[in-house]
Amino acid sequence: MYRTSRSGSVLQGLALYALIAYGISSWLRISWLLAFAATILAVILLVLLGYLVVRVFSGARKFIQGFSRCPHGLRHPSISHCAACEKAEEEKRKAYERECAERQRLERLKKEAAALRDAEILRLSKAWQSASASYFAMDDRTFEDAISELFRKLGYSVKQTPYSNDGGKDAIASRDGKKYVIECKRYREAGVTSRRDLQILLAAMHDEKADGAVFISTGRFSANAIEYGRLNGIELYDHAHLPILVNRAYGPSAEMPPAKVMCTQCGGIVAIDVVPGGYKQSRCPAYHLVTSNIRLDDLSVVFSLETPACPKCNSSMRIVKGRMGTFWGCSRYPKCHSTMRIRKRGEDGRGHHHPKPSAS
Repeated sequence: MYRTSRSGSVLQGLALYALIAYGISSWLRISWLLAFAATILAVILLVLLGYLVVRVFSGARKFIQGFSRCPHGLRHPSISHCAACEKAEEEKRKAYERECAERQRLERLKKEAAALRDAEILRLSKAWQSASASYFAMDDRTFEDAISELFRKLGYSVKQTPYSNDGGKDAIASRDGKKYVIECKRYREAGVTSRRDLQILLAAMHDEKADGAVFISTGRFSANAIEYGRLNGIELYDHAHLPILVNRAYGPSAEMPPAKVMCTQCGGIVAIDVVPGGYKQSRCPAYHLVTSNIRLDDLSVVFSLETPACPKCNSSMRIVKGRMGTFWGCSRYPKCHSTMRIRKRGEDGRGHHHPKPSAS
């Protein structure tokens, strides 16, 4: 293909020369062959003239350089052998290498700081989720997710219902062959859950043919609601009793630990408190000012990572890291090619993302 294109270019050039020669022969009224030879000769002379011009300018530049001196007073061509110039060039090269090394170091620290942030968000989300006080600052959807995960920690198999048109229940929990319906309400501490809310939950329990029901509220229950729940076997957890349920699932509640933040200048680790809405600052051991890259709004519900069964062969699945991301793959691969998507944090079973918790 290369030879063909090259020969085609040569033929095109000759055709162009022939066309020019034909025009010259018609203009000067001479033979076509003489005009063609004159055209070729003119091109050769132009090439030689260009070569001579380049040589002349190159010689002139070298002649002028012969009178130039380096910053240390040496005349060309001794400039290339000036020890001071060579030392300056060496220092310049070393400075460039140091600059490249520093740029690579800062880039590495930036990546390590980002990895530490991801790990800290996961750790702090678990701590935030196990602190009973956090539940009162969550938004509605995050509160439902957190309660569902709380019951998973208690040993239940939990299936959440849609956020709208849920039929009076937010989740269905199962354990030891028994089924329970769960309803969650995010109220202020002074908010009151009435008997009517419990009647709706009881109707949902009968529709699901469940063995029991649980109503969780961040407010309080009216006296009629408490009596109605006692008579119908509905467990009630209000603002005062929700911490008991959280402690039963996660253990005694502790204060929110500080976040570990890496200084992107020296790599030092700084412990900075997590606050809602903004980012706090502190000094690293090298006294660089470090701004926290984690705030309370970045934390979310951490779902349990239960190993699913293969939908084709019922074997256990395993986590696989591929070019398109991380996913569940059958442990019998390559005999079985079944895969499943891993549910992310803050995402329900249908792949819908939930908003992050609002700042308290």
